[in-house]
Amino acid sequence: SNTLCETIANQKKVDTGPWDMHLPDVGYVEDFEYSRVDAVHRVIRHRHSILAANPYGREITDIALRSTLTTMLSGKKCSIPLGSNTDRALRYIRDRISVPRDMSVHAARELRTALEK
Repeated sequence: SNTLCETIANQKKVDTGPWDMHLPDVGYVEDFEYSRVDAVHRVIRHRHSILAANPYGREITDIALRSTLTTMLSGKKCSIPLGSNTDRALRYIRDRISVPRDMSVHAARELRTALEK
């Protein structure tokens, strides 16, 4: 039932993170490298739609998203221009990732975590 304490706690994990923690309904082991590559692949594949739908500006979103994806793949922190709503642009994307429509649960967790950093 959706009113059970455990259900409510799990809904909160999915909606607000942190996304790098164990989800009880995912019984298979995550391949972190594959999940990151899959997430980046899906974002690049649909980048034009992602940028067009973001209300915070195409240029700002593109720069912030490129930095986030580079950090995901390289492990090295890329600087994102602060201000100009970059944090809101990335959270807008984070909040609209749909599993399994857009990507696997593990890929989505990796991307959501990266978008929030």
